[in-house]
Amino acid sequence: MINSLHTIRHLSRYREITATFIRHGFGFLFDHLESELRSLRRFFRFPVRKGYLTLPEELATHFRLAFEELGPTFIKLGQILSTRPDLLPSTYIAELSKLQDMVPAEPWEAIRDLITQELGVEPESIFATIDPQPVASASLAQLHVAVLPDGKEVMIKAQRPGITTVIDTDLEIISFVAARIQTTWLGKIYDLVRIADDFAFTLRNELDYCREGRNADRFRENFAGESQLYIPQIYWDFSTRRMLVMERINGIKISDITALETAG
Repeated sequence: MINSLHTIRHLSRYREITATFIRHGFGFLFDHLESELRSLRRFFRFPVRKGYLTLPEELATHFRLAFEELGPTFIKLGQILSTRPDLLPSTYIAELSKLQDMVPAEPWEAIRDLITQELGVEPESIFATIDPQPVASASLAQLHVAVLPDGKEVMIKAQRPGITTVIDTDLEIISFVAARIQTTWLGKIYDLVRIADDFAFTLRNELDYCREGRNADRFRENFAGESQLYIPQIYWDFSTRRMLVMERINGIKISDITALETAG
């Protein structure tokens, strides 16, 4: 136990995760971890387990609520699970599909500090203007409109400060729990360790904005002659692993059918 959950940060978060699922009626997920939970009781108090919820719809709703409460890593995991009808019943798929990735924005001062750390200079020395109010804010990053000295409008995708530490802790705990569940009857049906490993690989790649930028460049090159598709240019002089600066383009959301029809 201690070899896997080896810091107070891990232990505290592990307690928070188990407490959240227990509170929402999913204590049975941790039945096989009773020995680990007992070893933690000298450090933390765990909530009294609630009785099981009986209605499938009620269980599915509480499953989603637990993922929402646990934050970015679990929201991402829930979104991925919502595409896996081979793993979950349809009621759970429907609920997890409702998971939203919009969260309150980080203060501009924190984002400004991150940009300064990444570029080695204050952002005002590189950008003519930067709007401190983000146009979008998600669990991993937020977007700010900026203008380069030559007048070109760009979007700055800035990673949330400290998010890597949060996600690394969660991924290590998920891996720990998956390895133990793998020894139960569930492990005979699903390869939970592989699912956890694949999720960790995907999420860590999502945190690498250099990788995202290279993929955008590849798509931009491959579809250079396609009039119906446009890939924004990446400005590599100002992009890093935690910060991506790209050309700003205006368009219509693909989900806004009315606007698309109006535009022809």
